[in-house]
Amino acid sequence: MSTTRVATPSSLEEEKRRFRALARATRAEIAAAPPEDTPARIRCQLFEWILPVGDVSISGFWPLRTELDTRPILEALHAAGYTSCLPVVAQHRAPLVFRVWTPDMDLVAGPFGESTPPPEAPSAVPDIVLVPGLAFDRQGYRVGYGAGFYDRTLAALRAVKPITAVGIGYAGQIFAEVPRAPTDEPLDWIITEEEAIACGAQYPALARELVVPADNDHAGDHAHAPGSGDVTYGGDYAAEQ
Repeated sequence: MSTTRVATPSSLEEEKRRFRALARATRAEIAAAPPEDTPARIRCQLFEWILPVGDVSISGFWPLRTELDTRPILEALHAAGYTSCLPVVAQHRAPLVFRVWTPDMDLVAGPFGESTPPPEAPSAVPDIVLVPGLAFDRQGYRVGYGAGFYDRTLAALRAVKPITAVGIGYAGQIFAEVPRAPTDEPLDWIITEEEAIACGAQYPALARELVVPADNDHAGDHAHAPGSGDVTYGGDYAAEQ
């Protein structure tokens, strides 16, 4: 079994501050010259490994600062018939809320400069949440900007129904370990332009069912971009193999 160090409360804030600065610089360097076809590769990973058939609501995110551009992914989800929504900051230190998004919608600015659907857009409770971050690790943990919105949101959603939380980022944002607190909510998957990481510490049985060798024919009708189609394991499940 793998072991994961959890920082003490007295040291965690400073450790995260230093790590956040490193991760921010790392992501900015990648975003200045991103890998070719990154949104298309991530879209293929999503359709191949994550998205079920049926009436499903999926929350994306509009890119902010040097975040990966997920707009082509959102457009593909909408075109495929999924209900797409975006997060909205309704109150400080409260969970995010979600409003339905469509490609022809005029977005409005949120309190942090983020683009969100207007107040009159219908509300939604997503089944799948695409989560940005400055850094991720294979145990399914992430470091964000530090406000805690996604940790509160994932905890609130999981108290209502089963959801799937999917970290979205560049392969270069994957670290061996990120500093974390007991209140940090883990992700179920992390998807980059290079791989889909099943964070098996959370759902090893699901991850085991989904593995298909990269050189075999994959189920489904979705085409693969170059470099897509591989699933790797994170967390304790990886250590047991």
